[in-house]
Amino acid sequence: MRRETLNALGIQMGDIDARILIDERFNGKGYGLSKSQCDKVRALREFLQEYKGDISKPSKGKITCCHDAVELVKDSLLGLDHEELWCAFMNKANTPLAVARMTSGGIDSTPIDCRQILRKALLEKATGLIIFHNHPGGDPHPGAADIKSTENLRNAAKVLEIALLDHIIVSDTQWFSFAEETVYKF
Repeated sequence: MRRETLNALGIQMGDIDARILIDERFNGKGYGLSKSQCDKVRALREFLQEYKGDISKPSKGKITCCHDAVELVKDSLLGLDHEELWCAFMNKANTPLAVARMTSGGIDSTPIDCRQILRKALLEKATGLIIFHNHPGGDPHPGAADIKSTENLRNAAKVLEIALLDHIIVSDTQWFSFAEETVYKF
């Protein structure tokens, strides 16, 4: 945790090493922190642990094919009983800057929230993105809603000069790539 972040939250660090705060056994005793400050540290630590579940550390390598892209999210998407939408935010060299879960839905759908995805893309300074979602039922082929939502995102991203590089639908045994199947000319 950065000292500036903690200070902005009203947690006066003094000489405390910020790494100590990450330890779940940290309770503030002996460090001169008030109960309110300790409660803030605890809440921040819980938030970060929950948030880490929504973020995947991207590989350092360049994405050259659909298989490389699927490797970014397969551990997060396989075996789920509900749909989730993840996004890889890419630089010009096709290297992922960040990979994040964007939405979590029900058994047969999850929304593609264009504003949320493009906001994150701008924050990451991404020039391209790959979206992924899973089909828990096993058939990775897109439905009409998948195709329409992808087209909407593609058009919105184009306005911001962000390329939608692919939309990959993952099931437990196979995947479907809009780019490979030339659903659109990406």
